[in-house]
Amino acid sequence: MKHASASSDNASSYLAPIARRLVSDFRHEGYDLTDAVRRNPTAATGALVGALALGTVIGILFSSSSSSRR
Repeated sequence: MKHASASSDNASSYLAPIARRLVSDFRHEGYDLTDAVRRNPTAATGALVGALALGTVIGILFSSSSSSRR
């Protein structure tokens, strides 16, 4: 049982700094994205509408390709 405990301690001591750095990076990028949206609301709206349209087209293409295989 000591071996498993030592392995978990080693894993947590290795992964904890990596996880902290990732969280910090995500927070920083989130603040940057929020700032960009505040400065350019029209561009952000256009990007969202474009992404939704692209997702819709891809969904329609997948749906039509799967129905033609039947």
